[in-house]
Amino acid sequence: MLRNILLALTLAMTTYGATVSYSPPVGGSQITFTQGKRFSGMPFINPAAQLGVISGNTTQVITLSDTSVNMSTALVTGTAYYAEITAGPDVTYVGDRFEVDATGTIASANNTITITPDASTNTMASLPASLDGYTVTIRPHVTLGQLFGTKANELMHGSANLSTADQVAFFNPQTQSYLTYYYLRNPSGTFAQWSLVGGGATNRDNTPIPPGVGFIVQRNDATPVTLTWSGAIRRNSFAQPLAAGLNLVAESVPVSSSPLDRTLTYANGIQGSANLSTADQVSIYNGTGYSTYYLLRNPSGTFEQWTLVGGGSTNQNNTKIFTPTGAVFIRKILADPHYLAPYTLSL
Repeated sequence: MLRNILLALTLAMTTYGATVSYSPPVGGSQITFTQGKRFSGMPFINPAAQLGVISGNTTQVITLSDTSVNMSTALVTGTAYYAEITAGPDVTYVGDRFEVDATGTIASANNTITITPDASTNTMASLPASLDGYTVTIRPHVTLGQLFGTKANELMHGSANLSTADQVAFFNPQTQSYLTYYYLRNPSGTFAQWSLVGGGATNRDNTPIPPGVGFIVQRNDATPVTLTWSGAIRRNSFAQPLAAGLNLVAESVPVSSSPLDRTLTYANGIQGSANLSTADQVSIYNGTGYSTYYLLRNPSGTFEQWTLVGGGSTNQNNTKIFTPTGAVFIRKILADPHYLAPYTLSL
């Protein structure tokens, strides 16, 4: 069962009506996990720790125009953050994201933000030449424990046996392989934590779940569990680099979208073909296998549409195959490091 709850914008106006200010829109979803496998994603984001207009940058350091900002008081040691470009003088870099070097940023104790270059989740290897005038928002990452519970807030079924413990798996598009976490718990509950299969005894509760990354939840307990996920709602387009091969992706906003909503077209870098094996695809888990859509296109481009394998000639361009708390595999013939998901939510 999925229930989306969109909460209204908070509006505050001065007595004279000269100033209007809005709180960020927020929302929530209830997701029920029954025994078996479910592909999921988190469409909400954590509240901002800091935001501001950029007055200058190097390839690794952002300087905010507000000199009164002290990032050492905005960030918490041991928490993972990312910086997202959320507005600007033009749209060039809006939606790009960079991992924050929290230790370096806190140590600077001023209005600068140090990013981690070449992080696998960065949408660009390093900061571009100039971000002057762009707005940057610093947010703490959503974490494994935030969505699926911890010892202090148990939500999932734990066990010392991998086969009976609930699991969450992530797909690495660079290596085309999985990382699987499971809820390791002793019978009395004196020990309970998320652990990485093959990762030793390290507590993985604080493992970041980067924006737009899908995951697979394996519920091994027979009793369904309903979780409530909530947070702020993104108000900008979303950079989502796609590697060659499989990419397990989630939505950046809590709304269903179609291939055309996501601009998955030949003109926008999607490979089309009359042959399934040479066309880009979207595969959706249906409980027993996958429903696969592909971009069917003739060489001249006079015919182009998304088509469901085994679904006849029906045009699926506007079918809402991407769901708010779901995740799908996008298979790319060629890498698309600059893919940008447009902002499709009207608030």
